[in-house]
Amino acid sequence: MNITMEQVGYHDLPELQKLFTESFSGEVNPSHIKRRIKYMRQFYYFFRPFTRISPWAKNLFNLYVIKYNGTIGGFCQVSYINTQKLHLDYIAVCKQFRGQGLGTWALRKLLAEIADVNNLDVVLEVKSGNPAYHLYKRLGFFTHAHILQYEKTFEPNYATLVPPLLPGLRRLEDVDRNQLYELYRNILPEKLQRNIKQDYQRFNPSLFVRNLDWIKNRLMKKIKREFVVAIDKKIIASLEIHSCPKTASHIINVMLHSDYENLRKSLFSYALYLLRKKYKSGTAITTIYNDNIRKQQTLDKLGFSKQKNYHLMVRHPKPESKKIPITPKIMTCPEKRFTPTAKRGNSGNC
Repeated sequence: MNITMEQVGYHDLPELQKLFTESFSGEVNPSHIKRRIKYMRQFYYFFRPFTRISPWAKNLFNLYVIKYNGTIGGFCQVSYINTQKLHLDYIAVCKQFRGQGLGTWALRKLLAEIADVNNLDVVLEVKSGNPAYHLYKRLGFFTHAHILQYEKTFEPNYATLVPPLLPGLRRLEDVDRNQLYELYRNILPEKLQRNIKQDYQRFNPSLFVRNLDWIKNRLMKKIKREFVVAIDKKIIASLEIHSCPKTASHIINVMLHSDYENLRKSLFSYALYLLRKKYKSGTAITTIYNDNIRKQQTLDKLGFSKQKNYHLMVRHPKPESKKIPITPKIMTCPEKRFTPTAKRGNSGNC
């Protein structure tokens, strides 16, 4: 029996696409998955050299396949929130291998040989009710917060196609990036500061990385729009809209200083105005921390509906723990269907 976990290679992508699609089609739009793998195959050799320069290029290739006697039996994908925080994006195991320890083996290997050795915290989101929640608890994860995902299907409504009044709203400029990071630090709940705070470079990347990101979006036919709201030259809110026209899905991200919570409705209304004006119809998706009932009330009033509830779980490194060898009791089976052992909670991104 030969079980390995290795970084994905170009030749693994066709089988990976099948595994990903069958594992997560109930949670993620299958067209998103097909496009993701398609673009990864199409631009594999173009983006691979930039993994040491660009954070998103690095995270794109942090994809590992679990192989049993050379056959893909599962996969996991990770990304780096910052230099000390590792995010577990996805993990899935073939159906014929479930219940035999392969998923647990892969997780323990990831935790021991990547997270603990490098003294990294590991962060993940798991949907409420997912049996994997109990596995994560046994492996040392604990619930740190709850995340709510809201969606709204919009149709053309020309009678109300009027932009809301938002004094101080303008396009994001490069000079705003320092203030944008300060806004992020100020609004992030205190108990999450240690566990999920992103690096400054996420908000103020180099000119080269910004140009590379622009090229990536052009190649993958994605559109990103960024706005800020400034009062007395101080940025008190930001609005990001990430659009995938091919799949008619749009991610709305809002950062808002708590003193200006009354502007949340106007910010989302403006985002919906822009989406209706340009795309006529589609689905708008957003996520919020379950830390302020006013956020939920605002989204309810705008016609968003709560779709999913996730546990945000964190595990701190255990550098002195002994590595316990795990040998899954794998049984051969001709069946080739796949089902997930766990999933990334915030998976609406194109």
